[in-house]
Amino acid sequence: FRTAPNSPINPATDDLGGGAFVLANGINDSGQVVGTSALAPVFRTAPNSSINPATDDLGTLGGTYIREAFGINASGQVVGVTTLSGDTFSAYHAFRTAPNSPINAATDDLGTLGGNYSAAFGINASGQVVGDSTLVGDASDHAFRTAPNSSISPATDDLGTLGGTNSYASAINTSGQVVGFSYLSGDAAYHAFLYTDGVMYDLNNLIPAGS
Repeated sequence: FRTAPNSPINPATDDLGGGAFVLANGINDSGQVVGTSALAPVFRTAPNSSINPATDDLGTLGGTYIREAFGINASGQVVGVTTLSGDTFSAYHAFRTAPNSPINAATDDLGTLGGNYSAAFGINASGQVVGDSTLVGDASDHAFRTAPNSSISPATDDLGTLGGTNSYASAINTSGQVVGFSYLSGDAAYHAFLYTDGVMYDLNNLIPAGS
């Protein structure tokens, strides 16, 4: 569904359609919505419109098993994840589309931090993308942030962790600040983080003592 501004859900007008199973994961200032549906597995709607399977299905990076759109910016660039050609679970990659364009497998695959898996969850106006990716050997996942309209660079885009094995980024603002969560040393707990100016901050440490 997509509501009118500051309004509750109106069943008569806000159902986006798309088949029996539909998830909306992101929206931009124009009212374009992205997500996954039975009839358009990776979709981006026209502004303030319902899902049109004939025009809104963005395609994939070559596979069909895993395919979902999670974020969209004001330009209509969409990020998400799909399996690759060959259609196995041995690899899935994050993608970023060109503005208001379908997925182009030749240009939109963001790659990984060295492993076989990556997924993208947020994008800002500059085309910087955040998400998580496995490292070489696929034994750990780290949060990443790309350069504007660039693929993932293992040398520069790994945001690290708060001491644990895994971290995951979920959103980014226009300044390039990233939020998500990371496991702590020992992997027995995880905390929200803010990544800014090259440092990952544990947000639990910013909560006033005793609050």
